[in-house]
Amino acid sequence: MHDEARTPTKTCTKLLAGATTRVCGADFVRNYGGARVGDAMLAPEPLAPLLWLLRLLLTPLRRLLRPRVHQCVLVGLPYSHFVEIARWSLALGGRRFTEVKMPIGPSVVVAAVYRLLFRGGLSSSSSFPGDPDLLSKPARRRDFVLHFGGLRRLSSVPLIVFEDRVIPDSWSAITFAELAVDAETRVRLDKVVGPRVRHLLFFYIFEENMELYEKVQSCSPMLMRLFRLNEWLFDTTKIMRRMMDMSNETAKAAEDVIFAEFDRVGSLLERHAYLGDGTGGDAFGGADLAFSALVGWLLLPPNFHAGAVNVPEVDEMPSNCQRLLRQLRDTRAGKHVVHCYQKYRVPVYGVGELRPEDYRST
Repeated sequence: MHDEARTPTKTCTKLLAGATTRVCGADFVRNYGGARVGDAMLAPEPLAPLLWLLRLLLTPLRRLLRPRVHQCVLVGLPYSHFVEIARWSLALGGRRFTEVKMPIGPSVVVAAVYRLLFRGGLSSSSSFPGDPDLLSKPARRRDFVLHFGGLRRLSSVPLIVFEDRVIPDSWSAITFAELAVDAETRVRLDKVVGPRVRHLLFFYIFEENMELYEKVQSCSPMLMRLFRLNEWLFDTTKIMRRMMDMSNETAKAAEDVIFAEFDRVGSLLERHAYLGDGTGGDAFGGADLAFSALVGWLLLPPNFHAGAVNVPEVDEMPSNCQRLLRQLRDTRAGKHVVHCYQKYRVPVYGVGELRPEDYRST
């Protein structure tokens, strides 16, 4: 009798899970589903029904925004080091792309719309600013509302949209370029190196040079007016400080992590010419690309962002960033990053136009 009484509940649960998967995609269920019984979703997160409704309401936009055959759209913050991974990967893959450049603030809405519109857009497994896994418990409690329902993951960048598929994050972009990063290296770069570089860069910019914060947005005058309005209305800078748990103590800890990572990479490069997939190799690989892109803002190597961003001169950077640059450029790992950018990264030609043959140097 007990098993029979539970049968209708199980049946309804399976029907709900199946309907959710058909309407919103399996990626939605994985990332925004709630409690489960076995493999079946019991109930969505409290915010999930709203996301379902948004996806349905935005469906008419899908045809308008869908890229043409053999083309793709890169959605992201221009200056983001994770977006640079995707941009570089597309170049190595020989694909022409159009980049949707939005400043911080408006980019949240644009990225969320694209992720809701295109199936596979919600399957990102990369870290993102304010990722609860990267914050202390007090910071998570302080910022609970913005974590609620996975809102931040919904607006994370980069996202690459093709006519028939989506590349949801930087690591999938590296795979698209037929390169590999082993699991342990990926976690370290995604959860440790990338977030610490972001933390240091913004902390020192906010402390010393807010004009540089506007410059690196690298967007049109109209979008920059929207950026300033957003800053005035919502105090985005204050939100980012809280979101990344910024303080003198956390900045010092981030520096220690970066120096330790440069030492680790330098030791590996003493035994191998390249990082390869992260375990060492004789040829340029996914870990070389990812590490170089993620630490690029601390080194400002030649061809950094390949002309897509207003990269400042060294003397425009905050004094603490200049100090780090001088120290890190002299390391084996720092010299390797400069080498990778000089040999494997070249400027973009035209608006969204690439010359794929230039990326196939040996």
